[in-house]
Amino acid sequence: MDISMSGVNEAVMKVLRRTHFPEKFGEDHIFPTMEKAIQTIYEPTHTREGEKICPLIVACRLDAA
Repeated sequence: MDISMSGVNEAVMKVLRRTHFPEKFGEDHIFPTMEKAIQTIYEPTHTREGEKICPLIVACRLDAA
């Protein structure tokens, strides 16, 4: 299991940094937008999946990576 976040505002980011949360799951798991997050994590998270089109890609109207 993995976690990624997107659209985190500065107030939330300050709390996350104060609690060392980004260090625990990685700064590279924080994205400026949902679109960027999905485009980045889509391929690695769908390597063993049988579905041809991820519902999240369709709902967000993004092209598959």
